[in-house]
Amino acid sequence: MFGAFGRSGSAPSPFDALNGARLAGHQSSHPLHDVRAEDLLNPGDGSLAGSITLNERARVGEPIRGAIELTAQREIKARRANLRLVGLRLQEEQKSETHRDGDTQRTESWIEARGRKFEELPFLEPAIPVTFVPGQQFSTAFAIPAPALGPPSAHLGEAIVAWALEVRFDIPMGGDAFLATLLPLAQHPDLIAAGGRQAIDVSR
Repeated sequence: MFGAFGRSGSAPSPFDALNGARLAGHQSSHPLHDVRAEDLLNPGDGSLAGSITLNERARVGEPIRGAIELTAQREIKARRANLRLVGLRLQEEQKSETHRDGDTQRTESWIEARGRKFEELPFLEPAIPVTFVPGQQFSTAFAIPAPALGPPSAHLGEAIVAWALEVRFDIPMGGDAFLATLLPLAQHPDLIAAGGRQAIDVSR
């Protein structure tokens, strides 16, 4: 989807719910100012109902504990299935394009937000079944490590750092099945006391 001026921004799954005109704007605009991390999350592809819940607030450097509840909405035959921790860096970028029409030259400038995963950690535990029949249910508890140094979740105006937990099924010859939830990751108070809030590098 493109905006009225034909520009579009994007972020990778599972943060692709707003891909399109909402993540782009005219020169000097700031499309991310009105975007929340919650708006970015795509909670699933429709193959699964259920939830990924947390026992307590997640903090940098501490275990993340919670529970997974899944119900298959269709048949799933995957090569592998994992609980995954995914980190996103989404930032506004200045773009320009020059057009020539005979002797006339015109330069168009705009802002678009582009997202990149800076972390993508699959976990072997808990073990997730790779096949489901419609209506089949699965539930399990989990305990995984949070990133030792972050960065914590943050909205920096022209950039967003966001985390998600997802159960993703690698489907051969087809699109992945997945269920995802946003993971607000707070800075650890000991790290704040030791040296202030960690600087978040959004330039890479």
